[in-house]
Amino acid sequence: MNREEKKPRSMADIARSVSELEDAPTKEEILEAADQAREETVEENISEEKEPEEADAVPSDEPSEEEKTEEEEAPFDPESVPGVRFLIEPKKASTFRFLVRHSMTRVSGWVVLAIGILMIVLPFLPGAANMQKQRVLYVVLGIAMIVLPYVMMYRTAIRQERRLAGKPVQYILNDVELTSVSGDQHGSLKWNQVYRLIETKDSFILYMDKTHAVVWPVEQMGPEAIKELRRIAPQAMEPGRARLMEQK
Repeated sequence: MNREEKKPRSMADIARSVSELEDAPTKEEILEAADQAREETVEENISEEKEPEEADAVPSDEPSEEEKTEEEEAPFDPESVPGVRFLIEPKKASTFRFLVRHSMTRVSGWVVLAIGILMIVLPFLPGAANMQKQRVLYVVLGIAMIVLPYVMMYRTAIRQERRLAGKPVQYILNDVELTSVSGDQHGSLKWNQVYRLIETKDSFILYMDKTHAVVWPVEQMGPEAIKELRRIAPQAMEPGRARLMEQK
């Protein structure tokens, strides 16, 4: 077989090869360049991920969830509500008078009273011979129908006084609303939401609706609160809802 003969390399070729080897990067330079390229790639990826978040970020005046929770958990401070203050502690006398007045303003109260009076009177009429034999029974039943409702109302007033003894309710009056505070509980009611306000010689009766009301005895309110109530109610309540006594 014919072997290819290798041509001898000249000194210039050998010098050129040595020069190329000297200029070639070392192993450490190659590793350093690879690390630098990898770091630049990571920084570019992080920058691309952050840009959409910064673009989507829009300043808002709405409070955060944490701020809303702190506001909801903030305790109610009655001193922060402006207005005239007074304390009311239910008494059996004022409560009983209110219950009697309330029952007599309803048709059912008058019906029971009328039936009781008829049962007392009818046995004594000339035409009621059959009833005259049981006159005593009819009289007793008639008296019971008249008296028992008042006994029950008085017992209700006593129970309410005992249940709320030592637990006065604070009321705050101002031109906008009426605020009540009892222990940890509180509530507010706009004046135009009050159903009716009635003034009697010894109390003010504030109706929330047709059946629910609170009684403010005059002796517990004080002159300043009474004066302020008389000023605010006719102006802030619906026309005809405030029934106040004429001042002499």
